[in-house]
Amino acid sequence: MSRDKFFEWCGRRGLVMPGQISVVLGVSPQTVRNWRKEEGEVKYWVSLACDGYDACVEANLGPVPQIPRMSVETFNNWKQRCQLHTDDEVADVFRLTKQAIHNWINRGHFPEWLMLACLGFEWRLRRREAEEAAAAVQDTPGATSQTGIVPSIEADQP
Repeated sequence: MSRDKFFEWCGRRGLVMPGQISVVLGVSPQTVRNWRKEEGEVKYWVSLACDGYDACVEANLGPVPQIPRMSVETFNNWKQRCQLHTDDEVADVFRLTKQAIHNWINRGHFPEWLMLACLGFEWRLRRREAEEAAAAVQDTPGATSQTGIVPSIEADQP
């Protein structure tokens, strides 16, 4: 996602001030100001977090959903739901290094943005599965298509 598209996305959701954006995405206001100054693409996890935010709003969790912090248990449950078995696979999801993922797990400390990005990835995964299932039904003679498939987004609560 380009920086321009990211800030357009923010504007359509009424997130115009760095402080507003930082609260939603779990980064510092200075990080948001830096993004505004830089050229090119935002980090890939930002686009996942944007989808996570949209999924939360779609699930009627409000304009500033209260997303719990990630824990090792919650992270492991998310990996299992998404069928991610290795740190390499998780690193590929976020386009980060395996070492970053390893450090999060070993320290038991995760970035604030991670839960929203995980929700965004899972939302994309469930949406793709629903689209593939609908396409398979359409390709089956005499079958009827299900409508209204909305991916379930469940964060493990402590």
